Amino acid sequence: MYKFIAPAVVSLFSLTALHTNAATLTSRVSYTTHIPATCALDNTNVIFLQALSPNGTPSNYTFRVQCNTAYKLKLTSQNAAGVNQSKTKLVSISNTPPTIPYETSVTGPTNGADPLTVNGPAVTITPTAPNASMSYTLSSKYPEPLNTAHYTASYYTDTITIEVEY
Repeated sequence: MYKFIAPAVVSLFSLTALHTNAATLTSRVSYTTHIPATCALDNTNVIFLQALSPNGTPSNYTFRVQCNTAYKLKLTSQNAAGVNQSKTKLVSISNTPPTIPYETSVTGPTNGADPLTVNGPAVTITPTAPNASMSYTLSSKYPEPLNTAHYTASYYTDTITIEVEY
């Protein structure tokens, strides 16, 4: 009896060449910053007492707004007098008649926007440069010299609120 033993050889490795693909890997870093809108109004939450001269000389109050974005500026009288936006009135602190009418005007840069008026609509203003300080003057006066004999002795008052919205 013959035994035939055939050797078995199994190749575990292929004799193929190593092959690699060229590639590019990219990573990006993006830098950002956020500058929030900011505004400053002189003397915020402070009430200034301005006296009106009986002879009709204007009483002026200057205020500044500094913003790094467009803002809305509005001035409102506590005692607006009717539909004429430049008219308002002083009311006796004892709340007795009569009231004393007076006129207001506002000057300052609006950069092409509508003019500012007390009790008028808010006006949108774009600063001339970021954080440029914009100066405005609120002027108030009696339309004619005040005849004090026509009024009850008292303190008469009105408050004009300056509002900046941004």
